[in-house]
Amino acid sequence: MPYTGVPVLRANGGTAFFLAARPDTQFYRRQAAWPLAYETAYLDACARNFPESEFSLYLHEHSMGGPQAHMLLQRIGNVRGLIGMETSSFGIIKKKMDPPGATGVSSSHSTT
Repeated sequence: MPYTGVPVLRANGGTAFFLAARPDTQFYRRQAAWPLAYETAYLDACARNFPESEFSLYLHEHSMGGPQAHMLLQRIGNVRGLIGMETSSFGIIKKKMDPPGATGVSSSHSTT
């Protein structure tokens, strides 16, 4: 059942929309480049503001930044940990981890 087919989830989160860029358009190229732009900016900001000899860093990201934070753990020398509150893997990975028939509704979201 799709996300929007579960009434309690739809009432809480609305309808999800996903963008798909047409190949060979400016939007397509921008969408493809954002992970590298994010990584470059993060590495530059950390090197400039948090020198390895003076700081230990703990990362926290939210939503799509969660997977990015895992990638940055491997690229910034003075990162000591990841605070993983409300982070998750990319959707397709998460879906494969759920048991068959899982709806994504926790026991705290009663439909009665």
